[in-house]
Amino acid sequence: MVAPSRTGTPGVRQRVALTWRSRAVSGARLSPSRVIVLVAGAAVACAAVWTLGRELAAVSPRDLSLAVSQISATSLVLAGLLTAASYLVLTEYEQLAFQHAGVSQSRWKVAFVSFVGHAFANTVGVPLLTGSAVRYRYYARWHLSRRQIAGIVAFYSGTFWLGLLVFGGWGLWRAPVTVLPDGLSTEVHTLGALLASSSFLYLLASAFGPRLRIGRREYAIPGWRMATAQYLLSMLDWLLSAGVFWVLLPDPAPPFAQVSLAFVVAQLFGVASHLPGGIGAFEVGMAAQLKDSVGVGPLLATLVAFRSVYYLAPLVAATLAVAADEYRRRRSARGHSAGHDRLPRDGV
Repeated sequence: MVAPSRTGTPGVRQRVALTWRSRAVSGARLSPSRVIVLVAGAAVACAAVWTLGRELAAVSPRDLSLAVSQISATSLVLAGLLTAASYLVLTEYEQLAFQHAGVSQSRWKVAFVSFVGHAFANTVGVPLLTGSAVRYRYYARWHLSRRQIAGIVAFYSGTFWLGLLVFGGWGLWRAPVTVLPDGLSTEVHTLGALLASSSFLYLLASAFGPRLRIGRREYAIPGWRMATAQYLLSMLDWLLSAGVFWVLLPDPAPPFAQVSLAFVVAQLFGVASHLPGGIGAFEVGMAAQLKDSVGVGPLLATLVAFRSVYYLAPLVAATLAVAADEYRRRRSARGHSAGHDRLPRDGV
């Protein structure tokens, strides 16, 4: 792999940061397509909030608290282990991205930044303003160029979507008519088939790499071996995160295959809503598919536990990790003279 450029003087770093931020601001301007996406997301969010409120009205706070307290310690430990495994797989997204971008960096540093970025993006939502912003803080320290940063962000984001499209598309395609809106079963099944099929276009494109031209634009495409690794990592991650939810369900739990497909379909709803962590939309998606086989009360209790284990716990850990890293850097900076150009070596 090629080592990144080290032309990271303070003036250069400031110009890179200003250019990157100006591009981010210009990219945030509302085009007609972006307005359509936001309006559709707002509609999904409103429908999710209304539906979730109706479901919650059927369960008293006392019953919900009792259902949460009945989740065993063994289930919580298993969920914690699966959560750790899922976030470990997520860090491999970024390891592959750095390899594809030709950037050499310590694996533990890449894993640290990846974990922090995913923990914030998963829980707070709006990945470009949370996960990517956190990552850029560290990428700038490593003197990565704008081109390298853009390539890395595009790569790990694409990896995330590959598994979601495969499992989410399959889940929509095979979704029972009873859980779909009246009169829309054909449309939903067709959409699912299109999503699942489109996910494999990337693998097909990788066979014609390393560059793909679409119109006037040219894109760097990884080879089929790396693309296959992306598929496997993404699908493994989605199975692990679905496993977190599954082990928290009360006995007798539905089959894992049923739960995992319902989980990914609900995640599609959450992504479409643009709500932080898909909150509300994800819950509604799970309730629509599993409430008949699990029960509303136990299902809501599982959702509360899942949010706590998979989202809140990593967010707390990431916040503490960032605070500790900043403390080490500031403490190291005190030993440097006021006019020293180099950044402290301690920390990530």
